[in-house]
Amino acid sequence: MTRLYFDTNIYRFITATSETATVARVLTEHDCILTASSGNLFETYAIQSHEDRRGELKVIVALADEYEHHPVSWLHALELRREIKRLRPKWLRVVVNNRAIRGIRDFLQAHRAEWEEAQEGITPDPDSYAEYRRDFEGGVQRGRNFQKNLRRDLPNPELRVTLTTPAVTAVPVDMTNPEVYWRVESLQAWYSAIEHRNPASRDYDDWLGPYLRPGCFRDPTYHSFWLTEVRNEALPLNRLTSLISFYQLQQKITHGNAEDRLHATHWFASDLFITADRAFHDVLTTTATNHYPNRPLPVLIDRSGNSVAAQLQTILTNHSRVRTS
Repeated sequence: MTRLYFDTNIYRFITATSETATVARVLTEHDCILTASSGNLFETYAIQSHEDRRGELKVIVALADEYEHHPVSWLHALELRREIKRLRPKWLRVVVNNRAIRGIRDFLQAHRAEWEEAQEGITPDPDSYAEYRRDFEGGVQRGRNFQKNLRRDLPNPELRVTLTTPAVTAVPVDMTNPEVYWRVESLQAWYSAIEHRNPASRDYDDWLGPYLRPGCFRDPTYHSFWLTEVRNEALPLNRLTSLISFYQLQQKITHGNAEDRLHATHWFASDLFITADRAFHDVLTTTATNHYPNRPLPVLIDRSGNSVAAQLQTILTNHSRVRTS
């Protein structure tokens, strides 16, 4: 059995070539389990044309065998909560409010319902989806500006970013080092989500906030927690997301960078991760080569080809040969 993940552009390519049935036969022939994600769904819901949106959703539902069990942001929060318990147990509430726990369960139930509704062809309510897109796009724009500014300054060998910590202490950090970069970006992202209630990071607050004591991230040791104490192996998904962000600085900064970082999480859980986006493929390949040499590399589909199914057949055949050799 081969666990497979398609970037959303693969479903879009299949829709354009009308090869849903052919691709389904190829996946069955090679005993594949294809996982769909909320990233796949919400990128599809963003399509302006109702007809195109409905057509791509049908392809996703027809091909995917399962839906991601938990949201990516929930997995990030779980990693961090466990590391906080190890390093800063006093940051955690002794007793978590029952209402908050029920809220988390409701959010998880809503996540599962997304797939059930997609299978029935039900798309999100336009008003609620518009609110989600507004907050998401705001976060995307801020992230693009940050990446553009940093990309502009990175060639400077003397570049050092000064981080102002909750203790109002200036801490110089070397953002040209990927292992420093991921810690700094994570530090900022979680602080913004929990202490500033950033709408674009609302999920982080939803999942982790109920477990935290108020103001705990304003602790004077918050910066050392992130910069020197958390373990790489304890936060693999948080680390991966920010490493992807770091290597995206080597490419043109695009609107899709934020969504690519979410998709990358599924690379960890898949035997084959397939995309038609050359820039994203290059970023993920560089990340894998530099930091995860034992993980399988992502695979690139050629968008200029006439058939997705033919390319998948070759990819899966080669994968089977490598696996059995």
